[in-house]
Amino acid sequence: VSTQSTGNVNQEMPFSTSKRKWTELEQPDDEDHALLKELHIPLDSYNATLLDNVHPRNWQDPDPPEEYDLIAIGAGAAGLVSAKQTARRGGRSALIEVHLQGGDCLNVGCVPSKALIRVGRAAREARAASSLGVHVGEVRVDFPFVMERMRRLRARIAPNDAVELTSNVGADVYQGRGEFTSRNTIQVNGQTLKFKKAVVATGGSPRVPPIPGLSEVPYLTNKTLYNLTELPPRMVVLGGGPIGLEMAQAFANFGSHVTVVVRGDQILTKEDPAASKIVQQSLLDDGCTFVFGAKNMSVESAGVNGQGVAVTTVLYDQAGVPGSVQCEALLVATGRTPNVQGLGLELAGVEFDPSVGIPVNDLMQSSNPDIYAIGDCSSKHQFTHMAGTQVVISRTSG
Repeated sequence: VSTQSTGNVNQEMPFSTSKRKWTELEQPDDEDHALLKELHIPLDSYNATLLDNVHPRNWQDPDPPEEYDLIAIGAGAAGLVSAKQTARRGGRSALIEVHLQGGDCLNVGCVPSKALIRVGRAAREARAASSLGVHVGEVRVDFPFVMERMRRLRARIAPNDAVELTSNVGADVYQGRGEFTSRNTIQVNGQTLKFKKAVVATGGSPRVPPIPGLSEVPYLTNKTLYNLTELPPRMVVLGGGPIGLEMAQAFANFGSHVTVVVRGDQILTKEDPAASKIVQQSLLDDGCTFVFGAKNMSVESAGVNGQGVAVTTVLYDQAGVPGSVQCEALLVATGRTPNVQGLGLELAGVEFDPSVGIPVNDLMQSSNPDIYAIGDCSSKHQFTHMAGTQVVISRTSG
């Protein structure tokens, strides 16, 4: 597919000449530090390369036309495909993203998690190699190197979702928070953009349950897990869904003592019980421990260990019997919340529920037929490939 602009012909790339790239910075300023904190991303050479692609420091918003054929809010799979395919077909499109282009999949989901899972699998196979007559000695996982490799791979893949590539295809890119101001207008960075059609593709965020004491201790979600640089001796995973379980298994294979704490009596509750039992046994074989039926949970600090790392205690009742488990890393993986608040959906005539997202019809249209909702903000099937398929469905309605 040609990368020449079809929708926004002969537009120069809107980079600022007065601001350096992330990879050219000698010292981030206060504004940079605030942004990095909001993005949950520490700055090193690999992350600087990532940011140059998916949130360039020197990007300038373009001058908008009188009206766009389509505007997408959110630059994950659904937003990227919607905006880029519209431009490739000759339409005038725009893409708005306040955080990292590429969405969860590139930055805090598919790409980093699978990089870690690959290493965990290699460690497990190495430990079992003697059963095949292959003797490799003691298996030791170099965790800092594992995480550096993950950041390197993520930075290498980032150009595929880059702001510059999106602009080259012909879609205008705005770095900021988009909010609807009427049924056919969106405001971003002080500019009002008018559209014929719009796509809400804002994704979801980790759901953090109101567990007493949780806000008082350090904890991880998928947004911060991949910033670790030292292997935690002990990890507790709250939740029995796929995100928590795949990381539980990976970290167990790295050498952490992993405990999975679940409120119910089964992991992967959306799956067939027989299938979940197979997965559970696989994690048990890799060294994970499970606590089922954990009720009345609370969390408290237990000071620091001998290496000065904070220790957290998770307390619970199990069949009326008090129990507890301690860890140096607490991963909260208890589900996802759709990102639908603060978008001005009320002004656009779009119905939504903060807990389940935006209801849509079979063509992905919201209660405002000119506004579509695609991906995690509207679907219980929260997978990247599902978002891409939903974009194809939405195009059939014009």
